[in-house]
Amino acid sequence: MKIGTKIKEATAQTHCSNGLKVFEKRSAFTLAETLITLAIIGVVAALTIPAVIQKYQERVTVTKLKKVHSVLNNALRLSVVNHGEINNWGLDLSGNFEINDDTSQEDLDLNYKRSIYLRRKIIENLKVVNNCENYDTCCGHEQTRYSLDGQVFDRWCAGTFLADGSIIRGATMLSADCSSKRGEDKLLQNVCGQIFVDINGLKSPNVVGKDIFLFYYSKDGSVIPIGTKNETFSPFEEYCNRNSGDHIMNGYGCTAWVLQNENMDYLHCDDLSWDGKHKCSDKD
Repeated sequence: MKIGTKIKEATAQTHCSNGLKVFEKRSAFTLAETLITLAIIGVVAALTIPAVIQKYQERVTVTKLKKVHSVLNNALRLSVVNHGEINNWGLDLSGNFEINDDTSQEDLDLNYKRSIYLRRKIIENLKVVNNCENYDTCCGHEQTRYSLDGQVFDRWCAGTFLADGSIIRGATMLSADCSSKRGEDKLLQNVCGQIFVDINGLKSPNVVGKDIFLFYYSKDGSVIPIGTKNETFSPFEEYCNRNSGDHIMNGYGCTAWVLQNENMDYLHCDDLSWDGKHKCSDKD
């Protein structure tokens, strides 16, 4: 072919035996077929995308909770190194107790004083944005807390805001000499109290077992997720059941499950157990 010669565009045509040119008929989707296809895609997306998003959010929760557990464990153990075992911290608090505001001693009950005292010890080794000790001052952030099955537990105020966005809502005392026994495991033989953590900060849903999780802490500074296999006070099967309306503390026993099994499948099925199914997809 010589340079400059025009190349004819191919056309969709054939030649009949009599030499006449006949254009081929090409098949295509009609408008109705296109709309039906789009509608099907939309329905499938509507059914699957929420599940995908929920699964992703649960994976984020698992990651956050593992980080919080590690940070708290390291912080409390360091406090024990600095101050001795927790049972020697003087948690009876029988004398006067200083608080960072004008609250009088008469306005402070023992449990409240212990909670403040414990949080001070714990956060010594944490990156803290704000530590709000006076509930009256903190109640600009007052929120309703719910159990896993939707019951209103109580209203509480913000506590210690950490740099990672989580909040230590409280640190309660079960035994001033750390002699409380909460299960068969060795770590559960010398429990001092509980730590409440909201890994989602001030955001919803504020549900125990979804974004609020509980830990025990023992005299040596160990931070133990509540709901382990040998837990006796808040066992997983009873205290992490979305359909259980028997007690307001439903959700307390979910923490260990999330950390060990790295899932929140208890939100989707009710037949999980430490000795049985660990995921909803497991066969019985």
